[in-house]
Amino acid sequence: MDAAERSAELSRLERSSHTAFIEGSTLYVWGGYQVAGRQDVMLPTDELWLCDLDSGAWEWRKISGDAPPAGFCGARVNGELYVFAGCEPEGYASEMFSVDLCSERSTSYSWRKLTDTKGTTPSPRNKHSCWVHRDRLIFFGGYSCKTIGEVRNTSTSNFVVEEMSWTTIGNALFRCWGWSNEVTVFDTTTATWSTPETQGPAPAPRGCSASAVLGNKGYVSGGVEKAELDMFCLDLDTWTWTQFDVSPSRPSPLGRSMFTVTPTSDHTLFVYGGLGTDGNTLNDAWQFDTQTKEWNKMPNPHEDKPRWPSSGLHQKTTAETCWCFRPSRTRSSDCVKTSSAETPSASGSVSAGCRRRCTRKSTSAFPSSATRSRRSPPEEDESF
Repeated sequence: MDAAERSAELSRLERSSHTAFIEGSTLYVWGGYQVAGRQDVMLPTDELWLCDLDSGAWEWRKISGDAPPAGFCGARVNGELYVFAGCEPEGYASEMFSVDLCSERSTSYSWRKLTDTKGTTPSPRNKHSCWVHRDRLIFFGGYSCKTIGEVRNTSTSNFVVEEMSWTTIGNALFRCWGWSNEVTVFDTTTATWSTPETQGPAPAPRGCSASAVLGNKGYVSGGVEKAELDMFCLDLDTWTWTQFDVSPSRPSPLGRSMFTVTPTSDHTLFVYGGLGTDGNTLNDAWQFDTQTKEWNKMPNPHEDKPRWPSSGLHQKTTAETCWCFRPSRTRSSDCVKTSSAETPSASGSVSAGCRRRCTRKSTSAFPSSATRSRRSPPEEDESF
């Protein structure tokens, strides 16, 4: 491969808001976007990149079939990559797609659109996050839409309206777009959607938050305009929320969105980077102990490379290494390996696929204080 070909390949690898996961000794990277000038350019959703973590060599694979939209939320379950919702040319989507990746070095991958699902499909959305637990995809929050009737029957603590517009999606007419803290579940074994009733103090509606799973608990953090980073967990068996009250006498991370979280033991989570509520791109790394409920600031060997939104993974090996595919707003991409004694330079096994711009919908990375009070819907009778 000559220098020009190598440069073109690296350019195609540069990306943000992508999905990345490790299977065996292979890192899979799919989707995302690049920044060209001042515009977000979505990358093809019909291709997959594979990195051999032993040699560092990248390979390109074509994915045939009905490709999903961009601006997605993707996760891997039992050898299949599932992608839900995202952005289409006319707005947000609510379809579920999957591609079988069981054959690690297969040259024939194909997208499949799931059209025979059971239950009520969630409304179109973006900027949501996802947990994987017992063959289930559990989606949280994001920027979504509701009908006038649904908004009237929804508490302001569960949905914050940001804008209103007439939009026909399928056979439904949606008018209210805003931030949610809803939990919806997709069982991959039965292809069934469900909406559990949660208990306890739920997080405020938000988007572009970071999530991770430890045991039977799903953790979610950030994605809302607060001075300090918050942390909640949801028991994925009892559907009970718990908020962590962190000691004010100890330092804690700045509030942020579009960052990453990775479990590095059965009770610790690593947080890296993101977009701070002060508008700056962050390069700090923190560890949260779910047992002591304490934050600890960690040394970061990559302080010269702040970034958002990035993707990275923790790989359990004899040396306990952490691999990270790290795009940034400065149009760079690199794959870094660190030991467990070092701070991972990014984290989070599932990318929420948060784009800052999608068609004409919300352009903010997370709900601002100005949108916390829900706008009142019109008084006319519109029960859609």
